[in-house]
Amino acid sequence: MNKTILYLFSVFFCLVSSAAFSQTPGQGIGRVLSQEDIAELMYTVGPEGKELPEGQGTAREGEQIYTQNCIFCHGPEGLNGPQNTLKGGARFPFATSIWDYIHRAMPRSIANVGVQGRQLSVDETYALTAYLLYINGIVDQDTVLDTDLIMKIEMPMEKKPVN
Repeated sequence: MNKTILYLFSVFFCLVSSAAFSQTPGQGIGRVLSQEDIAELMYTVGPEGKELPEGQGTAREGEQIYTQNCIFCHGPEGLNGPQNTLKGGARFPFATSIWDYIHRAMPRSIANVGVQGRQLSVDETYALTAYLLYINGIVDQDTVLDTDLIMKIEMPMEKKPVN
């Protein structure tokens, strides 16, 4: 009987103490998100581009950003990199979708080549989008891509039927 009580007490103590220890503060990892942080993460830019922030950039500016942040994965001019090819065979039906994807997901961190993942500024995102449109023959190198123009661009995939 005594062994059974001791065993049950030990199990109870382990369960209670593990719950108590899980309530202690963490090791300084992470932070509490503010309402502004959450709002920034929750928006999506639709095909019409109504949600796009004001900004602008050219392919010439975007090429510098590409060289610093993207070339390691996507290769020179969007070809022959270990990740997806960005030149030819564009799969995005809207230029606004390219802007949205770049702004929310790129660049990623790559420790062994020194690329630090960070969110690009609005203007950097416009410039990088302009560069991708330029290498795919959709805009000229000095075209200023901004909130108004990006919504007017007709993409090659826009008119293709979905199978």
